[in-house]
Amino acid sequence: CAPRSRSSTQNTVEESAWLAYCERSMVDSAEVVTAVPQRIGRYRVLGLLATGGMSELYLGREPSGRAVVIKRILPHLARQKAFVSMFIDEARIGTMIHHPNVVEIYELGQAGGELFMVMELLEGENTSSLVRRAISRDQRLGYGLAAHIVAEACRGLDAAHGLTDDG
Repeated sequence: CAPRSRSSTQNTVEESAWLAYCERSMVDSAEVVTAVPQRIGRYRVLGLLATGGMSELYLGREPSGRAVVIKRILPHLARQKAFVSMFIDEARIGTMIHHPNVVEIYELGQAGGELFMVMELLEGENTSSLVRRAISRDQRLGYGLAAHIVAEACRGLDAAHGLTDDG
């Protein structure tokens, strides 16, 4: 994670615990981290969770206090119509999927000329972190656990692929 300067605001215990967790498990320390904005739209940004090939994920907080994930298209891709179209399609399709194994999308927005998507925050350990921890201990994931993870991911994918253009 790349939290904003902690001297600018006092983090709550929950925010500090989450930021410590994501610092340990989500963002590779070799990544180049861009400046973390203080706000995206109406959402307060608490820290960077991850950066991928198309977007950045931030831990954020709604004005109501609910913790969320904010996905923002990377600046160098924001000017490419194909990437913008894919980002909008992802949000549009994502809002139609209602399944316990698929993260809920709350909002697609634009602030300062940048597109962003606000999604449900799922607390807990991600699969990548689980695998890295097992490797660091010279262990393997059990076959049952690995099969369960794959089966649950497939259930979510099935929900997505079961959509039609008619809704």
